[in-house]
Parts: sequence; structure tokens; C-alpha cells
Amino acid sequence: MGINMIQKVICYDELTALVNRDLKSNKKLPRVLVVDVRNPGEIEKHGRIMNSINLPLKALDKILNMSEEDFFSEVGIKKGELGSCLLVTHCRSGPRGFKAAHILMEHGFTRFRIYSGSLLDWVANGGNVDKDTEVNTRL
Repeated sequence: MGINMIQKVICYDELTALVNRDLKSNKKLPRVLVVDVRNPGEIEKHGRIMNSINLPLKALDKILNMSEEDFFSEVGIKKGELGSCLLVTHCRSGPRGFKAAHILMEHGFTRFRIYSGSLLDWVANGGNVDKDTEVNTRL
């Protein structure tokens, strides 16, 4: 039986609660890793959700197939950390976030959500955008 992707969709309020969670009050919440699947040029131009990492959709399959060493060199985190986190994919307006979720699923990931509102919704709702994007746009 396949995964119903609609059940994986989260909204601004849900993402904000996950990103800003207080682990002292709720230790059951998973570590969250927001995965921005836009191209690096888009991030440089429009910024990114605070503390997100950039895994561009066009290279996502290749990135997930990298060795541990190459993955760490390119992404800056250990590849194994992906499996221990709740991954939240997003793009600019939604479609690439869904495509990225399918790729994650093909690689065996089941702990993921899709922020379908994406960056446009984040900004419209007053979410903080990090304009200092040099560090996390290496790919």
C-alpha cells in the first residue's frame, strides 16, 4: 500500500511549531530538518527559511546516492542524520516539494512532510527569511 501524500502535507502553523519547538516542554517532538529543494540561485535571490538546508530537486537523487564522505563534503551534515530527522520539503510554490518527497520515498525515507505553501506562503505569513545564504548554497 502506498503513502497518501496529502496526509504528509503541513501548513505554516504546523511548520512554525516544529521549527520553533521547545524541547524542554516536549521531548517527544522529532528533530526537524527543513529541506529547501530550490536551485541555489533562487535561494541567493529570495533567501531561505531559517536553518534550512539546500538539496536542489534537480540533484536530489544524485545527492542521496552519494557516499557518506561525499555527502558530508557537499551538504555539511552526516548522511545518517537524514534518517533520524523529520524532513520537511519545500520549494517556492509547492510542486517541487511534492516531487522531492517522492524521491525521498524512493530512497526509503518515511519520516517526511511537505510544506506545500512553500516559501511564498512562509513570507506571506510573516515567517523569518535568512538572506545570508552563502553557507548553505554550496550545491
